[in-house]
Amino acid sequence: MLSHRLRFKLMPETKKAIIRFRQINQQTHNLSEHPNSNGMSSTIDFDVRIGPEFYLNLRVQIRQPYGTEFAETFEIGRIQGFYGPLALDREQFSRACEEYYRGWIGSSGRGIRIGEKAQIMMQNNAFCGPKLVAIDLVSAPSNAAW
Repeated sequence: MLSHRLRFKLMPETKKAIIRFRQINQQTHNLSEHPNSNGMSSTIDFDVRIGPEFYLNLRVQIRQPYGTEFAETFEIGRIQGFYGPLALDREQFSRACEEYYRGWIGSSGRGIRIGEKAQIMMQNNAFCGPKLVAIDLVSAPSNAAW
């Protein structure tokens, strides 16, 4: 999907971005009694609003590395299609992505509820539902690693 941007002059006093999470595309999620088999790979689709400027149809890859526990922190990839003089606070954005995923899939998930000793293999699922989150903005270095 192409990323579309509606560009307007960014207001200098803007210090927060509004993230509108839209959908999780779960490629694979394995929970097993054998820890080396555990892992997850998914993408999250979302939009960003910074003042009057909108960045639509963005995507980020999230992962639970194989051999780790589901309760551990996920790896959050680089945002696809989001460029500009400002960046989202990495820690806040990563936490928001993880909370969005766990809100759909996990011990209190509204899509799939997974108990502590669950053994399950899931593939090619989509979980759709909006969630709005405010994230701090930081200056984006020209060589931003993510």
